[in-house]
Amino acid sequence: MQDVETLEREYRILSAKVTYAEVAGQKVEPADEKRLEELAELRIKAVQPDFRDYAAA
Repeated sequence: MQDVETLEREYRILSAKVTYAEVAGQKVEPADEKRLEELAELRIKAVQPDFRDYAAA
């Protein structure tokens, strides 16, 4: 799994690209939108604590 900083960087870059396309009235690539959603989910998983660790303690 990628580290949190790499996920954040990729998310910010892709988010800016998608936002620019929307503002400029250009078509947003479906692959970009899908990847942005995936990155958002990965970012959430990367910062959430793993509750299984607490249950094992």
